[in-house]
Amino acid sequence: MPKPEDSVDNKEVDKILARIESGEEEVLEWDEAKKELRGED
Repeated sequence: MPKPEDSVDNKEVDKILARIESGEEEVLEWDEAKKELRGED
């Protein structure tokens, strides 16, 4: 049986996915994110 907090988490995920799909939220490829975290160009 799902926990109540799982429902809240799922709602938040739905909001984030909607922002990604609309282009409002930027998504980086993993290799690009690693370079950014390392301070590489």
